[in-house]
Amino acid sequence: MKKIAFVTDYVPNRDTGGSSLMYYTIIKFFAERGWQTKVFVVKLWNADPIHDSRVEKYAEALESIGVSCNMACPPATTDDQHLNVLYKKVRGLRRTILPRFEDYEIWFQTDRIAKAVIPMLDKEPFDWVIALDNPVVIALKNYEACRKHALLGDPMNRVLNFRLLQEPKRLKKDYIFSIINALQIRRLIPWLADAANHYTKSATFAANEVALFRKNGTRNCYHLQIPFEDTSGLADSFKLPIRTADQILQVIIVGQWISNYAGLRVLGNEILPALEKEGMAQRVEFRIIGRKPKNVPEDIERIVRHPSIKVLGFVEDINSEFMSADVLLYANYHPVGARSKIVNAFCFACTAVADASARMGLPEVIHNKNALLDSCGDKLARHLISLCENPSLLLELKQDARKTFMNQFVYSKACLKLESNLLDSPIT
Repeated sequence: MKKIAFVTDYVPNRDTGGSSLMYYTIIKFFAERGWQTKVFVVKLWNADPIHDSRVEKYAEALESIGVSCNMACPPATTDDQHLNVLYKKVRGLRRTILPRFEDYEIWFQTDRIAKAVIPMLDKEPFDWVIALDNPVVIALKNYEACRKHALLGDPMNRVLNFRLLQEPKRLKKDYIFSIINALQIRRLIPWLADAANHYTKSATFAANEVALFRKNGTRNCYHLQIPFEDTSGLADSFKLPIRTADQILQVIIVGQWISNYAGLRVLGNEILPALEKEGMAQRVEFRIIGRKPKNVPEDIERIVRHPSIKVLGFVEDINSEFMSADVLLYANYHPVGARSKIVNAFCFACTAVADASARMGLPEVIHNKNALLDSCGDKLARHLISLCENPSLLLELKQDARKTFMNQFVYSKACLKLESNLLDSPIT
């Protein structure tokens, strides 16, 4: 029996969606294909307390599909304790010279991860060891006890966030210190690219990140489609209900608030004023899904109090929200990584109205075919108005979104490609 190990810094699960669901789907696929599958989870000093409270539940879910879940806890050091205190202080500030301090975990924790995980991996021979996420990618780059090991995912996605490319250029007062992060990235890109060269193979789910890896010297990097399990329950012959022009357009915004601040500002400062100008604000309902942080910028608080916006917070059943939605709105300018939430929406025949940068990582997202894309809020508002006024256009986009998912991203196809191309394992 072939044996495979996944090393990550959180327990992949189905509840939180996004990359967590994607990794869960991949792990489940290998278990179903007959691989002896184990997951090694490294507990970081700045781990999400909400996730930690559900670790046992998530681990049991993996065990139920035949996957062994093992916790690797690097011993805390004095330096780690100091860094944790600093992290908590910085996290509570709305304006800081380190706006995404969690990105800096890469610099501090790789040695600890290696010391905790490698002895566990050495206890048994694995055919493949797969590294997920930044700290793990760096920590395991020199691990050679295994016959083959690979890097999988969007390892630069968390660091190459929109702040590094957008806000320093705009030089907004609130984000002037984000230039520090922009300087950081000059060092981090070559470092990650060099780390990728230590792996037998590497793959990312974002087309633009493959190009970035190769530009910085990575020799063996592949682009793979994001694999998602079809959890919609839609039959092959399903028929979407035809909405009438007088029905309210249901729009959802999904994900961590801090990652969506830029998109929420586009919504509040550009999209909603444009809708109000055309008398269409009452025709659209925006539902914000995701846990609201304790400290939210004042302008964001003002925006979400708009009568057309409903803040749902964390929801246990994200599937029902996708199923009832007409549109996923992603207004963030984010020219790196692949937006897994768009793929998740496509699964439920939910189209997307998104910033044009979303296509850079996901070339499968096509304007006027399965989504509507543009680069400014006024035009995104115009797209929403056209969907309100033209139910047949909305229906066509939703149908093509579902077709795109079934042809490109459904895990029964995408994971076979992953297994074949990344792991040199012929499809049987």
